[in-house]
Amino acid sequence: MNLRIVFALCMCPLTCSLSGCGTPRAYDYRFFILSAPHEGAPTANGGTEVLKVRNFRISDRYNRTELTYRTAEMSLESDYYRRYIVPPETMVTEETRRWLQAGRIFSQVLDATSRASAQYSLEGNLSAIYGDFRPDLAPGPFKAVMEIQFVLIDERKADNTVVLHQSYRSEQPITHASTDELIQGLNLALKEILTRLESDLKKALLPSHPQ
Repeated sequence: MNLRIVFALCMCPLTCSLSGCGTPRAYDYRFFILSAPHEGAPTANGGTEVLKVRNFRISDRYNRTELTYRTAEMSLESDYYRRYIVPPETMVTEETRRWLQAGRIFSQVLDATSRASAQYSLEGNLSAIYGDFRPDLAPGPFKAVMEIQFVLIDERKADNTVVLHQSYRSEQPITHASTDELIQGLNLALKEILTRLESDLKKALLPSHPQ
């Protein structure tokens, strides 16, 4: 399946979706992707090691394909008719692998299904992904929120030495509490997180390389 395709089947306002107004129809569903193309020039004279990106996990509170909104201080709601086309942690895993491959810190960046050996492995946990649409934020800006915890492991060491263990959180302002703006904001949040991860990987693995 090509994850670069968005099936926009209707333009139903978010407020209608949240309030449940009207009778839902098959073509009221919309499906979204997460995308973060690499920005900036690749690393010159990068490392020779191979990295394997393991399948990321996700916090149980966001473990669904429906988009999630924070509507009160202690309340999260999922939108049955607005969904990610595949589980969000699957897309974040693949976008991370593509970003790091384009960055050229490693000679190769493999996915979890590869049987090839790798000197390093990267684990990730998507600990937050939601739209902060609390009424007290009105008239805005609302927020697209994403947080990911990464662990880089040196597989060459008997004790699987942790080289990097870091959490990154991004809150992108959005003007309206709409699904389209939320997805745009989450994509910007993912780009910011991967930019920061790439910078920290350079510091950890290529300490003599100019930042």
